[in-house]
Amino acid sequence: MAHLIGLFERGGSYYLRVVLPQHHHLRSHYRSGKVVLSLGKCSYRDAIRIGTQKRAEVLWGGKSPSLAPTGQVEPQPSQHPTPALTGVKPPLSLRKVYELWIKSSPKSADAIAACARALTLFEEHTGNPPLSQLTRAHGDQFRAKLRELPTTSKTARDRFNWIKSLLKYASQDLELISKSPWVGLEIKSRTTSQRQPWTNDHLSILLGHEIWQRGSLPKDTKAGGLAAYWVPLLGIYTGARCSELCQLMLHDIETKATIPTIRITDEGEGQNVKSEAGHRTIPIHSELIRLGFLDYVKSVEGPKLWPNLPQRES
Repeated sequence: MAHLIGLFERGGSYYLRVVLPQHHHLRSHYRSGKVVLSLGKCSYRDAIRIGTQKRAEVLWGGKSPSLAPTGQVEPQPSQHPTPALTGVKPPLSLRKVYELWIKSSPKSADAIAACARALTLFEEHTGNPPLSQLTRAHGDQFRAKLRELPTTSKTARDRFNWIKSLLKYASQDLELISKSPWVGLEIKSRTTSQRQPWTNDHLSILLGHEIWQRGSLPKDTKAGGLAAYWVPLLGIYTGARCSELCQLMLHDIETKATIPTIRITDEGEGQNVKSEAGHRTIPIHSELIRLGFLDYVKSVEGPKLWPNLPQRES
């Protein structure tokens, strides 16, 4: 038999507990973040049907329900709720879950765009069924379609996982479904090409550029001024990713210690690392010191280490 999250019986009547999304407009009325709806005395089957409709009205209806002194929704005078409720919204889709997911917590522009691309593919290849009608078969169908696309297995896996994340959010955070029907479905990825280390010839070609031979910086403002000179060198002597080096703040460079260091972290605004292991402190190589990196650091009038380097929107 069907199950409705938050449905419970008390004193011969059914009630429904609805957990409000973080930025829902009714949050100001309910400090607990939960709304309790009275469904009256009815059968279990009718309670599920009516509760599903009332949940949709609370989450998407746009109107604040009458507040009882207890902070619950005022029970209806009739002990037998009418089956047809006015103002019921169309069945919820995964697109609506995506919109709430964006607002639930800060997201990077890259994450939002990647999830949107996956959602568009999902809508195209599954017929975009309502959330309540989404099945495991839809997941298997979508997985098969992703494998057929001319992309790498990693890209297919990432797109599939974005949809699984939305379903998990709909289940665990919004309680719109009792459980994600796609739990356990996966796309295994494999490495299609191994990264090759730079050879001495490659390094000679790079460092033979006039940036390092003549100190001639690119005139394009997007090049970032002296960042064009230092970031590649820092990459060679630290092994850090370019994205990690480009987001450095002035206070991430420790120059007063016996051994000067660079701190890679996500503590500052706009800073990101790929994993917990990405937080690290790296000694500054003696060759970088000989070339004048610490002198450059002293010349910067913070807070950013590369004040002329344009930053992507996070």
